[in-house]
This record gives sequence, structure tokens and C-alpha cells, in this order.
Amino acid sequence: MWYTIIGYQYISKKGGIPIDIKHFSYFTTIVECGYNLSAAAKKIHITQSALSKTISTFEQEEKVLLFYRVNGRLGGLTSAGQLFYDACVDITRRYDDMMEQVRMVSHSEKRKVKLGIPPLVVTVVFADIIASFNKHHAEIELELVEAGAEALGRRFINQEFDFAVLLAPTNINPAMTRQYTIHKDELTAFMATDHPLADRPCLTWSDLDQCPVSIFNETFSINRYFTEKIKEEKIKPAIVLKSGSWDFLMESVVNSNLITLLPSPIKRFIRTHDYVELPFVDPIIWDVVLVEFIDKKLTSAQQIFKEFVLNYTKD
Repeated sequence: MWYTIIGYQYISKKGGIPIDIKHFSYFTTIVECGYNLSAAAKKIHITQSALSKTISTFEQEEKVLLFYRVNGRLGGLTSAGQLFYDACVDITRRYDDMMEQVRMVSHSEKRKVKLGIPPLVVTVVFADIIASFNKHHAEIELELVEAGAEALGRRFINQEFDFAVLLAPTNINPAMTRQYTIHKDELTAFMATDHPLADRPCLTWSDLDQCPVSIFNETFSINRYFTEKIKEEKIKPAIVLKSGSWDFLMESVVNSNLITLLPSPIKRFIRTHDYVELPFVDPIIWDVVLVEFIDKKLTSAQQIFKEFVLNYTKD
């Protein structure tokens, strides 16, 4: 007598009646109560007649005898009954173990969201979002993994995060992901107040030809955009410093002849006033996007986080 599970029911390979998972516990309870139907029925909170009918119907449908009777009362297990009892104990144990593991995984999934995000974006865009999200959804743990957008993109492809915040255009196959713009601005030039170009109203890219520049390193998308732009414009700035820290890049220009490129809204977080910010005539757009995999089913916590961010950042 073999059974296959479908949802919460087991179906006999011979085409017998479906058995709900609880019926296995009915059977084991009868044995554990010394074959006393009255005591077993009280323990599982059904009537004695309903319990007796369940057992009789199963035996008739499956054409098996699980119990031998003495004067109409259950007296013990037949050989088939003993085999069935052992199987019931094993099935219910495995079912309970399975549900416990499912609940543990579900509990963990519902309460945690892992987000890959560049530190610059945390500062400029996400600081207020994170604070508000934690206020409204304190039950959900938000884990941030900070790195440059280029490095994060590669790790996101390996599914190390639930979501990634990157800069568009990304290097990820668009057929694999959905991307939502959550912030858009321009990269502008920052320099010391006494820099030779500081009195200009704006810059052209040719102004940077042979000019000393400090820039984000290759793990950041801004580096890629800048490299592509200077190739397009056929200019050769003198790149003398690369860093992964926006505030260090900013410090590098204050007392030197260097120019650095940063998103314009970063000026809200710069402590010194000894700098000049100039826009470009043809600027590089800083397009911040939230990225998710198309074919990944979101947990409830992930769905809450996604909707919160999109609602918070919508125009």
C-alpha cells in the first residue's frame, strides 16, 4: 500500500480514496490510546462515530484489514495494520519536520531584505528612505551591502542580493531584470575657488583636455561613464587620482588644481565652502535605478520594500 502526497492529501497508488494528513494522526492516536475509540475521539476532538466511520470506510475502500476485532471492538493491529501504523508515524513525523522548516524559512524571508547599493547613493538618495522605511517597518531587517555600482552589478548577477541600486545604463542584460528610475540628476565639476576654470559659468568637455582630474575608481559606474565620455569627445584629461570615497575626492580638489566629477546633489553634504561647482553644457546623466530579477518571486518583505521605495521616490 503506497501513497503519494498531493497538497495536504495522500492518494493511494491503487486509486483509493484521498486521505487527509490528519487521518494519519487519527490512526496513530487510536493505537496510542490502546484501541479505545472513545478516548481517541476525545483526544482528537471528533465524535466516536465519525472516527469509527473513517477507519471502516478506509478499510473497505482499500480492501485491507488494519485492526482485528474482539466482540465488535478493536483489539489490536493486524500485520498490515502494523505496517500501516509504522508508515503513518514516519509520514506524520516527516510532515511536521517539513512544516517546521517551511515556517522557519518563511519567518526568516519575511523579515529580511538584502540590498546592494553604492555608498554615494546611500548618502545622496537613500538616507531618508532608509530612515522612513525603518520607522514604518521596524519588523523588517534591511541589510545594506555597499560597493561601487560596477562591482555590485557583477555580484547582483550572482544573486547575492534581493535588489541592487545601480546607475543606468547598467551592464546587466535588460531581458533579465526590471529597472525603476528612483533619482535622476547630473554629474557636475567640483574644483577649488582659485582654480583657473572657476570663473566660468559652465564647462565644455574640451575644457578638461590635459586638465588634472581625480575620479572614482573602476568599481564605480561614474568611472565608466567618464571614460566613455572622454573617448567620445576625443580629449585626454590627466587622471592623477582614483578613489572609492566621494568625500576624499572632494578633499583632493579643495587645495589643489584638480577637478572631480560628482552628482550635483552631493553639495548638500559637503562641509566646506572652499569650492566651486560648475555644470557641463552636455552633462553626464546620473540615473539611479532600483533593479530586480524578472523571474524571481518576491517574499512579502521584499514586496513591501520595493513598493515603499517606488512610492517614496515617485514624482
